[in-house]
Amino acid sequence: MFYYLSFTAALFAIGVFGVLARRSAMGIIISITIMLSAIIINLITFDRFLEHSEPLGHVWALFILIICSFELLIAVAAAYLWRSDTKANSHENLNLLN
Repeated sequence: MFYYLSFTAALFAIGVFGVLARRSAMGIIISITIMLSAIIINLITFDRFLEHSEPLGHVWALFILIICSFELLIAVAAAYLWRSDTKANSHENLNLLN
């Protein structure tokens, strides 16, 4: 169990660093997704190693996975709409996406 918790702590720390260090919206959203993935792994780890009769960790992990999917869907849609709105088809305008 120690290895799983160490892995999730490192993954969460990478996500926090990404949120604090990134300047672009897409980088921040990807970092938030990494943090949510660490939370999902942590919930499933505790659900697996603790003795109880209800699969509560798996239910919460599924709920967070659904939220994460909607977050990425909204981010991709916003990036697509912004790109089509600014007509970023030339090489000069593509640098604005970073």
